[in-house]
Amino acid sequence: MNKLKYIIGGILLLLAAGCEKDTEPTNFAPKLSTGEASEIYRVGATLSGSVQKSEGILVKECGILYSTIQSMAEYEEVKIAAEEAASFTVSLQNLTPGTTYYYCTYASSGRSIAKGEVKTFTTIANSAPLFNSLVLEAVDEQSITLSTTLKDEGGSEITVRGFCWKLSESDDEKEPTIADNMANVPLEQLVFTSKIKGLEPLKTYLVRAYAVNSIGVGYGETMTVQTKAATIPILAAITEVNSTPLSVTVESSVVSNGEMPIQEKGFCWSTENEEPTTAHIKKVVEGDDETFSLLIDELKPVTTYYIRAYATNALGTGYSETFTYETPLNFPDLDVTTVTEVKPTTAKAASVVISENGSEVTEKGFCLSKTVEEPIIENSKIVVPGTTAAYSVVLTNLESGTTYYIRSYATNSKGTGYGEVAEFTTAVDIGETIVSDITDTDASASAEILTTSDHLAITEKGFCYSSANAVPTVADTKKVSSKQGNDIAANLAGLTANTKYYICAYVVNEKGTYYGAVSEFTTQKGVTIGNTFVSDITQTSATASAEILSDAGREILEKGICYSATNPDPTYADKHVTSVAEGSLIAAAIEGLSSNLKCYVRGYVKNARGYHYGKVTSFVTPSEKAGEPIDLGLSVKWASWNVGASSVEEYGGLYGWGDPTGTATGNGPGVSAGGEISGTEYDIAQAKWVIAGECYESGNGRTAK
Repeated sequence: MNKLKYIIGGILLLLAAGCEKDTEPTNFAPKLSTGEASEIYRVGATLSGSVQKSEGILVKECGILYSTIQSMAEYEEVKIAAEEAASFTVSLQNLTPGTTYYYCTYASSGRSIAKGEVKTFTTIANSAPLFNSLVLEAVDEQSITLSTTLKDEGGSEITVRGFCWKLSESDDEKEPTIADNMANVPLEQLVFTSKIKGLEPLKTYLVRAYAVNSIGVGYGETMTVQTKAATIPILAAITEVNSTPLSVTVESSVVSNGEMPIQEKGFCWSTENEEPTTAHIKKVVEGDDETFSLLIDELKPVTTYYIRAYATNALGTGYSETFTYETPLNFPDLDVTTVTEVKPTTAKAASVVISENGSEVTEKGFCLSKTVEEPIIENSKIVVPGTTAAYSVVLTNLESGTTYYIRSYATNSKGTGYGEVAEFTTAVDIGETIVSDITDTDASASAEILTTSDHLAITEKGFCYSSANAVPTVADTKKVSSKQGNDIAANLAGLTANTKYYICAYVVNEKGTYYGAVSEFTTQKGVTIGNTFVSDITQTSATASAEILSDAGREILEKGICYSATNPDPTYADKHVTSVAEGSLIAAAIEGLSSNLKCYVRGYVKNARGYHYGKVTSFVTPSEKAGEPIDLGLSVKWASWNVGASSVEEYGGLYGWGDPTGTATGNGPGVSAGGEISGTEYDIAQAKWVIAGECYESGNGRTAK
């Protein structure tokens, strides 16, 4: 019984041994070969091996075992497909930097495992960055687009990365480095890709990726790429020639016309599209020069502009690579200062903040100086409160007749910007114009220059006046003063009587013409004489009077009454009587008249400018008193006294035949008397006596009563 137990136990042991996994077979194992480790880097390596199977040997899986333990009591495995076992490579990743690893090839039948020779490698502690394969994404006449991925950053932060390239000029050309040309790829960009621009058509270039960390520069594999031949124009990269905060001058050149002549070239730009075309803003540059440039101005502050050169032939339009220009945050821009309402001690200044240039204006105003031609806020400033772009201020306490330099300023976070300098000179301070000795045609004017005249260099001074312009200037009537020093005086002549005038003093120097305050005056009326009144009229005399309404501001040398029996507009040259009445009254007795005489009379005044007359008035002296009619028993009654007498005691007048005036001295009748004069104009009784319808005779002739 015990013997049977031993037999059964032995069988069970054999069965147990046959079921154990991963034991190395002692017979019929495949031939295993462990290759050398390659491409060892900080966190990975490439391992190789081979599994040679004999006929009838079962291999269910194979690959590489690796471990950090030399005995490989514990290990990791990398499996490969059995059909690839003849020769294979595997890539280990996520290894520990600076660590020694042990590895070997293995094969397993599913019940047992065979191992090849154990070899070793050590990962790199730190290294330059490593790359995976380089991929050519696109190529054209002037550019190559590439991409890659980082295999390992090398254990420290990458500071710069991108692609480097150079033109291949021979078969044994060395690989490109960062000492050649570079196109950096921003670190924040997720995809490691770049478009290498500005290349020449139909040229061969060597290109590879690079990255820099604290260890050094790591490079990827080198690729040889040929650009395409050009059909449309090819343009060089844009270069910046000059720039200001709001403008930039760019330059490019035609590398190749393509297969046809160029029809047009220039620049196009956009603030939104990073590859602008001629459909955006464009400016044509005339001329046939290969190199051409353009000033692009009136840009907006703190704005990115994308600019490309272009050239067009019959086959299409070619563009340069995009040039990016970002207008900076800058000082505020201001308009020129305008100065108005300039007076001796005040003036008004105004300006406008054209642009804040990306930063809010915190202060604005004006800089003012008498001595500094480009004043700044450190010299003198006048702060103007408020937030509006346009602003102004009244400057006070200025010195009269003085030149000032002024310009606007505004301050933002970037600094202080200034407008153009304006120059102005305060007005010369001229006192009030005083007008005196006003007549109908003349006046005297005087004024004083209140500003110290030492620095004025006055070339002319005087008065300007007008009856129509309430603010007269030298363009109106002017009278130059010959007075010396600060006095201004002149006599005005040729004025119009009874007219209101506006007058002011003026001063001229090299800075301009300055005016004093405007005064007003009204010329006197011309000599005016009122109506003439006649009283106390007798057959031989009368009293005439009138009033002088205006003497025109001139001295009266003589006044009186002029009269005439024949001139309806009597003058001094006719008969006149001088008046000795005081004041404005004219009064005089006219004597030596005759009865029934019509007389024309008016007042007159004489001054330095001549004779002046009033309106004409006429009067008639009364007829003589007829004698009492006496009936002598004749056919008519006779007068009781002669013509010219007023009583029987008087002799009467002496009248010639047919002369009712009593002035004819000849013996015969008047020339026009004729023969029969009774009842005619030549009848003395008819002329001198008129007694209601009754006719009677006098010693001198017949009359009617």
